[in-house]
Formats: sequence, C-alpha cells, structure tokens
Amino acid sequence: MAIGRFFAVLFGVRPHLRELTREAQDWYAREWLALQARFADAPAETLGAADELVSRLIADRRAGHIRQDADYRAAHDIARRRDAGPAERKRAMSRFHTVVSELLI
Repeated sequence: MAIGRFFAVLFGVRPHLRELTREAQDWYAREWLALQARFADAPAETLGAADELVSRLIADRRAGHIRQDADYRAAHDIARRRDAGPAERKRAMSRFHTVVSELLI
C-alpha cells in the first residue's frame, strides 16, 4: 500500500503535500507519458530517467515521506542496478507509476 493511501486509510487524511501548479501537473503528466512510450525501445535509459523524474516530483511536492514507500524504494533500487533484467525493469516502471499516480492526484 502506498504511503499516501496508508495515511488516508489509517487517519482519514493525506500527509501535507505542496500543491503543484496546473502547468507543473501537466508537465509531469506529459513527461511520464513520454517515458512510458519510450520504455519498450530503451528500458534501461528510460528507467534511469523515470527515477530522476520521480525524484524531482517528490522534491517538488515536498513529499520526502514517499522515499520510505515500498514502491518507490524497490523501483529506485532496481533503477540503480546495471544488471536488472527485463522483468525487473517492468516491475520498477510499474512501481514508479504507482508513485507518480499517488503524487499527481
């Protein structure tokens, strides 16, 4: 369970996140869609770019607590490994997708 959903279920509230402008939300959404489209052709490079994008989004939302989230940690660890296989890379992109979805709500 993502940390934002955990807080929402447990306490009925989400942790405080810095609001993004509509332009910033749109930019992150476009960048994420572009990364997903590139993944099949260049999975290793795209996964590294996804890691950077998600890290930037976490910083912009001031959502440091997400760095403790299991989805983020697993995806980040796989993205840093040079020897990750195709299935691991797909799993990492899926986990990054969960984090992006959580932060762009």
